[in-house]
Amino acid sequence: MALVDPLVAVVVGVVLLVAGLVLAAFGAGLVRVFMAVLGAIIGGTFGFLGGSLLGVPIFPVIFGIVGVIVGVVLFGFVVRAAISLAAGIVVGSVTYLLLGGSTEPGAMIPAETLVFAFIGFLVGAVLIYVFFNRLLGVITALVGGLLVGISLNFLTINLAGLSADIALAIGLVGGGVVFLAGAIRQSRASD
Repeated sequence: MALVDPLVAVVVGVVLLVAGLVLAAFGAGLVRVFMAVLGAIIGGTFGFLGGSLLGVPIFPVIFGIVGVIVGVVLFGFVVRAAISLAAGIVVGSVTYLLLGGSTEPGAMIPAETLVFAFIGFLVGAVLIYVFFNRLLGVITALVGGLLVGISLNFLTINLAGLSADIALAIGLVGGGVVFLAGAIRQSRASD
């Protein structure tokens, strides 16, 4: 027995399947394009508004064009730097906790624990920054594989009426294959 209306199951399953396949194959490029467009919109808007405050009719256009260029460059760099810093914080925090660092306020913290946590932060941030392009492809392939796996699981339970265990196995295998294929394709494309 289907858990939802078969038409809804097909629509949701196909949308998830297509989104997963596109992300797995082209995710890194789509993220870059999305961030560039977002940077252009924000930079152009601020440039245009800033130029219009000066009262000269041509300044909003000039400042808007400059804002678009600055926005594209800045968003391309800031995203990479922000993700690198976040990864560094995670690695530093895990290092701190693994070395017995305390989470209690006011607790005495040995200096070597802080030094190693800071080294972990630096190593994590630098590695992510250096390998950002390759990791971005793997991460988007992982998300794409996850969406494909969910869609296959959803479709096999709702349309084929298979048991949850078989649907889970189909979803895991299908999602895993798409993840591997997408990660390989995007890794090769980033070289």
